[in-house]
Amino acid sequence: MRREIENQVRSLIKECGLLFPRAIAQLFRNQISELLGKDHQLLSVIAPLLSIHEHICQQQSKFDDEVRRLAKSDETTGRLMRFLVSEC
Repeated sequence: MRREIENQVRSLIKECGLLFPRAIAQLFRNQISELLGKDHQLLSVIAPLLSIHEHICQQQSKFDDEVRRLAKSDETTGRLMRFLVSEC
């Protein structure tokens, strides 16, 4: 979902002739805000998308933290993670 919103925003600004480099999460939102400024005509469309993007990133971070916590507390997963780290 995060990537879909990023691609949608990139597509919208490309329609106005603006090019945007690859970025994700907070960096993406910051760069879009800097690129558009406060008065760009697309801001009314893109601002809500950026708000949704921020919420999705926050939720994804919470889910990632919970998965890490669960993985660390599971003996089998811990052994697998230690094995993978030792193989690298």
